[in-house]
Amino acid sequence: MKYEILTPDGTLRHEIFYNTEFEAAYIVHYDRVNADDARQIIDSVAELLEGKKHRYMVDDISRVSMTKLDKETRAVFAKAGEKIQLEKIAMIGADPMTRMMSKVVVALTGEAKRTKFFRTEQEALAWLKGV
Repeated sequence: MKYEILTPDGTLRHEIFYNTEFEAAYIVHYDRVNADDARQIIDSVAELLEGKKHRYMVDDISRVSMTKLDKETRAVFAKAGEKIQLEKIAMIGADPMTRMMSKVVVALTGEAKRTKFFRTEQEALAWLKGV
């Protein structure tokens, strides 16, 4: 199953799917995240992970800066942990400013101990697999 969040003109903004190699919900961002996007992403991840052995998420933010999340969007993500209950979160490709902002958002969600930042998918996969 795959979810896409599109602009009104049909341009892909975010892609959410289950990655069998990672055994994780996988999010690829092509645009900044707003509060409505965040709600859809959280619902999609929760559905994709339902009944799965592991509750892992890979968040690929290599294509877009996440430095300007508004207050409402941060609040939506802050409540995500209750719904998704993730074991591990691998963040891929964050530039230094995005990494700093992401750490703030992750801290708000209570997921800081389960979240790590990686430069490559290979590094993220090794961590998720415990290699």
